[in-house]
Amino acid sequence: MPIFDHSKYVKDALKNRINTYMTEGTAEAIGITDTRLITLKKVDDNYQVLQIGGFKILPFKTIHDAKEPVGFLINHKETGNILFITDSMYLPFKVKNVNNILIECNYSDEIITQKIEARDLPLKVYRRIMANHMSLETCKETLDKMDTSQVNNIVLIHLSEHNGNENQFQDEIGRTVHKNIYIASKGLEINFNKTPF
Repeated sequence: MPIFDHSKYVKDALKNRINTYMTEGTAEAIGITDTRLITLKKVDDNYQVLQIGGFKILPFKTIHDAKEPVGFLINHKETGNILFITDSMYLPFKVKNVNNILIECNYSDEIITQKIEARDLPLKVYRRIMANHMSLETCKETLDKMDTSQVNNIVLIHLSEHNGNENQFQDEIGRTVHKNIYIASKGLEINFNKTPF
């Protein structure tokens, strides 16, 4: 299990007096305690909504091999509802009334199969990717089944440098859902308004 999966700079954030939110499982896995560390509260098997300034944030479980990983539904009066999901094999529930989406589109089944057949990818790595990350095909299926009538922007995140193709992913997702499709990249700025105008 990758202990520091997307948590490499947590100690730097805390050192700089930035409140940091995470699940208890994540805090335990990386061995952090700090007065600025805020653990997400659970009620039964679900998480409580957080209020941070004008944002309401609902954490939800994701399908990944880290300890207690989560995605988020985020609401703000200016952005509406934002779905944020990465490091998850699939979206474990249906979402309604979403205005903006950040969703993992990590690899293509076709590319990764070609690499396995050519022995360019270790079987252990292949198995981990397949069990922990969302493929282009799963991303398309997820968005196709979702009511995207109110969605303004879809940002594809956590693309694999070696097992993905930005242009192909943007094109195929665009043909699945006719929305503004972006690939997350350094310096990208998007207006995440609740309505397009």
